[in-house]
Amino acid sequence: MSLAEVSARIAQIQSMLAPSTSSTLTSATSASSTGFASSLSDALGTTSSTTATTGSTADGDDLAAYAKKYTGVRYVAGGRSPQTGWD
Repeated sequence: MSLAEVSARIAQIQSMLAPSTSSTLTSATSASSTGFASSLSDALGTTSSTTATTGSTADGDDLAAYAKKYTGVRYVAGGRSPQTGWD
């Protein structure tokens, strides 16, 4: 295999890995943000009211307040509850 063939194959692979447009990244980020906000509202037990940007009324301050409730709970690898420990 020649150097030109290797270079062409590398360029082909790189083009397959690179995002095709910035809108693809933007829509994926928006979907992730909306999903996170919705999950946060569910975890906090807040009522989710749809907004144009997040889909939820929960924000970072709500997350911090929720996390502070578990200060002092010990770490346990694979732990899933405050009674036995969190991972």
